[in-house]
Parts: sequence; C-alpha cells; structure tokens
Amino acid sequence: MRESSTQKKEEKGKIITIKKCLSCNYVLNKPYDKGDYVGKRGEKCPKCGGEMMITAIYLEPPPQPQATTS
Repeated sequence: MRESSTQKKEEKGKIITIKKCLSCNYVLNKPYDKGDYVGKRGEKCPKCGGEMMITAIYLEPPPQPQATTS
C-alpha cells in the first residue's frame, strides 16, 4: 500500500560520532562521516596533537514537538 503524499514523513535523527584522544582524553562529538567505525584511528587531537580514536557512534533522536496545554 502506498503512502499518501499528504501524510507527514517520519523525521530521522542525526548520526553522531564520538572521538576520544588516546593521550589527553579530549572528547569530540562530530556528525557521522561515511566510513566511520568504532575503533578507527588516525585523526590528530586538536588539543595535544595525539591520536584520536572513535569510541562510539549513535543516533541522536529528532526533536519531539512540544505538546500544547490549554
């Protein structure tokens, strides 16, 4: 069964990648890039220049509409 074009499409959340410095423990949250995976290394830490590693990837849910009270 096809959905009507007047039906609201489900909004998707954002995929977030968390990178952590292996030297100073600096944490950086960035939007997901194609090819990211947990354990991936290679990027340099902006704080100390050490090696960063991806420690988590998760889906940030879309903002929920606020209910109106009357």
